[in-house]
Amino acid sequence: MTVEIPAESYSSIEVKTSSADQETTDLKADRLTFVSTSGDITLDGITAADSVEMKLSSGDGSLSEVHTKNLTVDASSGDIVLFDSELPIITLSTSSGDIELNHVNGKATLESSSGRIDILQENLDNEYIISSSSGNVDLQLDNRPKALSVDFQSSSGEGEVNISNLNVETMTDHHVLASIGNEIPLIDVRTSSGGFDLGIMNE
Repeated sequence: MTVEIPAESYSSIEVKTSSADQETTDLKADRLTFVSTSGDITLDGITAADSVEMKLSSGDGSLSEVHTKNLTVDASSGDIVLFDSELPIITLSTSSGDIELNHVNGKATLESSSGRIDILQENLDNEYIISSSSGNVDLQLDNRPKALSVDFQSSSGEGEVNISNLNVETMTDHHVLASIGNEIPLIDVRTSSGGFDLGIMNE
């Protein structure tokens, strides 16, 4: 089923499905909400003045070129993929799925229980607060950052930071505390058994 909405000014739009996939493109409103119990949700070219919220029970969420002040995605067992977006505040959480960010700018809070968290960024311009139980966390940058502060702590997971000329305060298998420049932005990673890898693609 295809639904076309007139190009008008909307304060709030909510899309709900129970056992079908959603694909939404070029939609604008102050607040946008997408809910699915067993299907996937795909968003492309979405603009919301205030917020975009996505809730999935067992499907995957894919988002590209999303523009809003606050993005929240909550998935129970599905993957979350976000790319080519610039957002002030990003909050993504999943229980057993993976999280992938590809060239996304914004302060990000990422949480996964057993899935991986993979991040590919051109430059490191924003803060990352990451927590994972058993999934690994991998953050790769295209360019060497002029400043950063990294704090990785894990119960049994191992951390590896492949960036030269770091000011290292602590460097053990389960705890890494290091910085470059004025120590901003912050990369804060907490895991139980998941590992952490931070590196530069061109080095």
